Amino acid sequence: MLDNLILLIFCSFLSHIMAGTMTVISDTSVYTIINSQTIYATNPANYSYAWKSIDGASWIWYASDNTKIEAALFIKCFSVPGTPTSSNINIGADDNFTVFLNGRLVGMKSLTSFFLTEIDMLSKTVYGQNCLHIIVENTVDYAGLIFKATISYQ
Repeated sequence: MLDNLILLIFCSFLSHIMAGTMTVISDTSVYTIINSQTIYATNPANYSYAWKSIDGASWIWYASDNTKIEAALFIKCFSVPGTPTSSNINIGADDNFTVFLNGRLVGMKSLTSFFLTEIDMLSKTVYGQNCLHIIVENTVDYAGLIFKATISYQ
C-alpha cells in the first residue's frame, strides 16, 4: 500500500514538472512562399493609433514594400512537447486574415483586423509537430501581420 502511494505521488510530481507553456510569435523567422522567403519587420508608425502591439511579437510582411494590394501566405511550424491543455492565438492583420492550424480552419476576420482577436485553437493543436498557415489580404494602404500563440501542455 505504501509503495502504491509513493508511486502515485511520484507520478503526480513528474507530470507537474513536465507541464509547461510555450509561445509562437510573428517575427522574421516566419516563412512565406509568396514572391520571397525574406520576412521584413513592418513599421506601423503611420497607423500607431490602430495597429496594436503584442508583447514579444513584431508586425511583419513578406516584402519591404507593404503597400501593394495583394495577399500573402505565412507559415510557422512548431513542436508541442506534451499533450496540449490550452491553445490560443492572439492575432491582428491589416486588412483580412484566415488562420489554419494543421490544415484545419481556426478562424478568420475581415477588414480592420488590426484590432487584435483571440481565437481558441485547442481542438486543432496536437502533441508534436504543428503548422500555422495564415493568409493575409491587403485591400488598401499598408499591410501587416502580428500574432502570438500560447500553448500549455502536460
